[in-house]
Amino acid sequence: MKFYEEFSKYIKVNVFRKMAGSRLNVEDYYPTMASCKFYLSFENSIHRDYITEKFNGPLSVGTVPVVLGPPRQNYKDFAPGDSFIHVNDFHNASVLADYLIKLDKDEEAYRRYFDWRKHVSATPHLIKTTDEFLVNVCTACDHIARHKEYKVAHDIYTWYFS
Repeated sequence: MKFYEEFSKYIKVNVFRKMAGSRLNVEDYYPTMASCKFYLSFENSIHRDYITEKFNGPLSVGTVPVVLGPPRQNYKDFAPGDSFIHVNDFHNASVLADYLIKLDKDEEAYRRYFDWRKHVSATPHLIKTTDEFLVNVCTACDHIARHKEYKVAHDIYTWYFS
């Protein structure tokens, strides 16, 4: 919140999460996100591998995510490094705002954030609460089974905070 409050002093931020006192309609979620050039993908918590739908959603609809979460390298483990803008790459909120304002006016530079789409694609995440976790849980189990670097954590507290 501190970063957002500082950042919003330098650049206009539209908040779509709540419209007319309620959540954005499910059918408006992706079209609204796609109508924006940038999306603030600020995670609720900053921990290793804690990267949520806030990152995947913009990638899947052609919007550049501006991320605040784990370090850049952690995001690069899951997505091309030139597909997003990381808050930590900038000295402060003012410098980031200046960069986004400049990038908004430079179509060629902005388009480079989508070069990765020539080689890979992002799949939209499910947004209905009735089937929200079904596919993701199956995908996670399959991924863990195929990647032997994942191990059992006998002390969840130590694992989470290390």
